[in-house]
Amino acid sequence: LCHATEPMRQPASVALLPFDGVVADSELAWTCTAWRAAATLWPQLACAADTLTLRDAGVRHKWVSDRSELEGCRDDGMPEWLAVKMRQLRPAVQSEYEHLLLLRLCIDEALASKQSTRGMRPLSVGEIESSWAQLRDSLLFRCATSKHELALAYEQASQDWRFNEPSEWSDAHRLRQPVVR
Repeated sequence: LCHATEPMRQPASVALLPFDGVVADSELAWTCTAWRAAATLWPQLACAADTLTLRDAGVRHKWVSDRSELEGCRDDGMPEWLAVKMRQLRPAVQSEYEHLLLLRLCIDEALASKQSTRGMRPLSVGEIESSWAQLRDSLLFRCATSKHELALAYEQASQDWRFNEPSEWSDAHRLRQPVVR
């Protein structure tokens, strides 16, 4: 109970800032976590991604100044071209689970391009961005999965990574320089 002699306390002012994009560039962490989760959910897809050429993947000359930067795989097995495409597509996604679907779409598109005899090419970054909501919903149906299932897989991959490789996990959350000072 409040006594008449006690002054009323004013609620403290609190400012909430989104972590991603303000304090840190978390794109690398989001993409690496999504790759780990996708490799668990769809291991055959992760293996198939390793067989794709830059041409299969639809790599554009404007992505980087030196295309050799896009060849090969990272330490976690993610193809370099896929990491670069995911970075370009980061603004299109709003939730962690969407990163898994985006990875799936990029790999599926590249595999379809590789197998095509009619010159099919993967969707471009602009094409994906402009129709991401429809593509996302279609992928949920096509992959016979749910947002909840993907979110759980993402969270488990993040926890496993944070527990098993804490320094790598921490390094993937790159602090912006003005914040570090």
